[in-house]
Amino acid sequence: MQDPGLRRRIVHPENLPIFDRHVQEEGPTPGEIDFRIIRADGSCAGSIMVAGALLIKRSYPGIRGSNRDITERKQLETLSQSLNEINSSSTPIWILTRS
Repeated sequence: MQDPGLRRRIVHPENLPIFDRHVQEEGPTPGEIDFRIIRADGSCAGSIMVAGALLIKRSYPGIRGSNRDITERKQLETLSQSLNEINSSSTPIWILTRS
């Protein structure tokens, strides 16, 4: 990697503790974590890092990881939670329209 510090610099400051726990000096631990990153334009994006054991010729040289943008998934989860809260509310909701 040309810039080894880049991954950490783009992680949202509030998510640095979970990112740092996951990505230790010897590499990411197997598993997955959700966290936010700061894009070049300053906007936030949801990201998921999935890491797994790297096995080559019966030896274990390390861990391989990949990241994916999950911004849309996170937005849909938030919308779904909001709709579930509205549906489970005992307070009536009135929608008024003009004819």
